[in-house]
Amino acid sequence: MLSISIDIVKYIANIDALSIEVVALHHEKLNGNGYPNALKEDQISFFGRMIAICDIFDALTSTRIYKEDMAQVQAFNILRDLGKINHLDKVLVDKFILCMGIYPIGAIVKLNSNRLAIVASKNKDDSIRPHVKVFYDLTEKMFSSEKNIDLSTSENELIVKCVRASDFNLDMQEIVGYLAHQ
Repeated sequence: MLSISIDIVKYIANIDALSIEVVALHHEKLNGNGYPNALKEDQISFFGRMIAICDIFDALTSTRIYKEDMAQVQAFNILRDLGKINHLDKVLVDKFILCMGIYPIGAIVKLNSNRLAIVASKNKDDSIRPHVKVFYDLTEKMFSSEKNIDLSTSENELIVKCVRASDFNLDMQEIVGYLAHQ
């Protein structure tokens, strides 16, 4: 199936070699257990190693027909575990996590005020206190319109943990729709 994808991508007008390489390598693993070519370590380019991490992160954090999405922090732990067993490049895994941030943009977090917020932007000076947009009151069980909060300057608001919309029987599309109209 993957070789069919590679063949299709090769026929896209003006596609560069790097794009074809990324399609070809995104399922290869450092330990040689990947596919389609069971490449090992140095046989996998830097870009192939990076895309393997991105592909697994996307698969873990996306809702699929056959599974629920996973919180980003849980996915980070799995990526780290895969790095420890030479499935993924552990140095690149750590750089990926650093780049994404402890609370990635778009992550849903529960605040100590019993409200849900979405991470709007990182805070370069304080990685555990990003800028968030509060959108749901868990006590009232209703959407609430709030302003953006810079958690680094807020004395009363703290993140308790990363959560998933489905943990609270909320639909991500409904959340996005609500936030788009704010």
